[in-house]
Amino acid sequence: MANVRLENITRRYQTAIAIEDINLEIPDGEFWVFVGPSGCGKSTVLRTIAGLETLTSGNVYIDNLLVNDIPARKRDVAMVFQNYALYPHLSVAENLAFGLKMRGVDIVKTQEIILQVARSLSIEHLLNRKPKQLSGGQQQRVALGRAIAREPKVFLLDEPLSNLDAQLRDDTRAELKQLHQRLKITTIYVTHDQVEAMTLADKIVILHQGKIQQIGDPQTVYSRPKNRMVATFLGNPPMNILPITYGNSLFWIANQSLTCPSTIREKLQPQDGQQFDLGIRPEHIQVVSPSGLLPKDYAKNMS
Repeated sequence: MANVRLENITRRYQTAIAIEDINLEIPDGEFWVFVGPSGCGKSTVLRTIAGLETLTSGNVYIDNLLVNDIPARKRDVAMVFQNYALYPHLSVAENLAFGLKMRGVDIVKTQEIILQVARSLSIEHLLNRKPKQLSGGQQQRVALGRAIAREPKVFLLDEPLSNLDAQLRDDTRAELKQLHQRLKITTIYVTHDQVEAMTLADKIVILHQGKIQQIGDPQTVYSRPKNRMVATFLGNPPMNILPITYGNSLFWIANQSLTCPSTIREKLQPQDGQQFDLGIRPEHIQVVSPSGLLPKDYAKNMS
């Protein structure tokens, strides 16, 4: 197991900037999820850690060792891809053993590890099959098993569940979480699915246009987003954003007024006429009548 530290990493492709000035440190044994819209740079960060991308500038440390000039095969990380990347001509057992064989592990030890990993993923009955004989979920488990068998310092998972159907994705997500709790290997997971991010992560890293927008635990980034992008990206339905104006110690939405709490007033120090954006989560909206709050199921029964 190992920590991962990124110092001011940047990756440019001619005039395009994929990631810019990324700084973070992932403690040993934690499960971090990189999330953001397509093209935000999350997979580039992952590939940079793996050694599959060359940095334009910055430093990558794994287990406090600078790995900028260390090739991917010597970084002691295991990467699981979206398309599984299994060897079609090899059996499940041979796929699981491939990384161990490349490292020169003896046959007896290899067989012990394969059986242990297969049992942990409930694929021991598939060891003699070829990948084409497996379902998508089974192929994904084999890809995960091949990574686990290597006993790497870091797991790198690049949208590994995106090819699965909804129910299988939910089941495999739960298995991944249990697997991490059992193995305690530092894990970095890339997804565009906010549900996966909120469910799996110890910490979430939200990226947009190659830059980090916010880092925090799922509850913090959901309830206290740092900017409009984070607020509207997380949540389904997304957060409502309303333009408001401050005046006479109140916030105004058109001709409707809202009380401005003293804590907010002290923090913002607003001036009369100053405009702001008000974010409201859908679950925080309640339907009321002049006589007071309506029954909780009222809105559900409205046609």
